[in-house]
Amino acid sequence: MPKTVVMLLLAFAAAGCTQVVTDVTAVSDPGRYEVSLPGSGVTLGGVLFRPASTAKPLPAIIVLHGWARPGVPGAPRVEGTARRLSELGYVALALSMRGWPPSSGLDDCGTQQPDDVAKAADWLAALPGVNADSIGVLGFSLGGQVALLSGARSRRIKAIVAYFPITDIQRWKDTTSNAGIRNFYVPLVCGTGYGNSPVHVAEQIHSPVLLIHGDRDTEVPTEQSLRMQEALRKADRPVELLVIGGGDHGFKGEQDEQAWSSATKFFNMHLGSRE
Repeated sequence: MPKTVVMLLLAFAAAGCTQVVTDVTAVSDPGRYEVSLPGSGVTLGGVLFRPASTAKPLPAIIVLHGWARPGVPGAPRVEGTARRLSELGYVALALSMRGWPPSSGLDDCGTQQPDDVAKAADWLAALPGVNADSIGVLGFSLGGQVALLSGARSRRIKAIVAYFPITDIQRWKDTTSNAGIRNFYVPLVCGTGYGNSPVHVAEQIHSPVLLIHGDRDTEVPTEQSLRMQEALRKADRPVELLVIGGGDHGFKGEQDEQAWSSATKFFNMHLGSRE
């Protein structure tokens, strides 16, 4: 092999260049894959983890990040969570929501993003070795909002875990400690906030829901999960709420482990065996 070719190959390897997979039939072996898949009128990018092969189809979980500055890749922010889920035996997809690379489109505060998640669930269901009847979604903050809304858009989604989710946008605008959310994000991106507030579509969410929130969260106040719990109960939908003592908008140490333990037990209960 010519020396220049060898040097180019080494340079690409050092830069971490990875081929993006678009063909679901090519994603059958265990490992990490950078993937591209269709959303609702947009192209979505993400990172897929497949655990070691088993004799039976495995449940799958889509992981959604929270809000980030435009241009910041979304999937890498939750890649670690997806990897941890795969180590527990789940097929896990860390997904960049529309508005964050490598996905296309613009952030729309949960308007069409849940339709993208529904499409991602269909894509996962078509993967070799995935149990199409055992797909869950885990989301953080804005991703938690989108996870809840996706449960109203897709019957394929069988379990939802929402960490400190936004559930009532207009109430959030009035109560958040973040002036940027109050003065810019909600008015400019979220609109009226009715159709993209999970509390208003609780009766359309048929999958079990676990809400996890810190009792000291002021960016997305704890009452957002309390209001969602109330709405789901009124709609006679299955819901659990875990309030993390001392937890802010994000958890550390024992708080994180408490939340993670509850989330994984919840998925294990509602998505079934990985063995």
